[in-house]
Amino acid sequence: LAFKEVDFEDKLYSCGPPPEFDRSAWLDEKFTLGLDFPNLPYLIDGDVKLTQSTAIIRHLARKFDLDGKTCEEKRRTDVIEQQLGDDKMKWVMLCYNPKFAELRDAYEEKLPDTLKALSQFLGDRSYFAGDRLTYVDFLAYEYLAQQLVFSKKSFADFKNLTDFVARMEALPTLNKYLESSACIKWPFNGDMASYGSR
Repeated sequence: LAFKEVDFEDKLYSCGPPPEFDRSAWLDEKFTLGLDFPNLPYLIDGDVKLTQSTAIIRHLARKFDLDGKTCEEKRRTDVIEQQLGDDKMKWVMLCYNPKFAELRDAYEEKLPDTLKALSQFLGDRSYFAGDRLTYVDFLAYEYLAQQLVFSKKSFADFKNLTDFVARMEALPTLNKYLESSACIKWPFNGDMASYGSR
């Protein structure tokens, strides 16, 4: 939405720091919004009311012409969306694991293998679907930017991935958002996380 310079309300529900969570701000509204499956995040776009991160980003991709157009672009977006989902799940499981400090080295050791597969898939293309920006590039950017914060050294052999991150950050409207006070660079995980939280 920021990339497309759409005026929107980014509603945040604060639970407070652990161990004393107060979820009442969300729970008081949860079942009053007309959502089929009340959850966070949610999107209300006129008559469209959605939950589920992937459903939301796909809706926005269709609306703002950021979906794959050709059969090849659609195939590539499908594949990389699912792969990034798998990679992100491993990352989230590590970040929220109470034994993060014990497990981080093993994750970091395997990270170059994960990055190698993404690097090979991107190849010499500008974006993951090809030469045109699509919604999966925002998913890839989020994942890769967090991995760079976690372990910059793991990117040593994957210049195309660091170039991709730089290319995304140089997009004028995205750069404007990233440099604004509206962008939350840290924390990038919830309060219960062992890494990336407050």
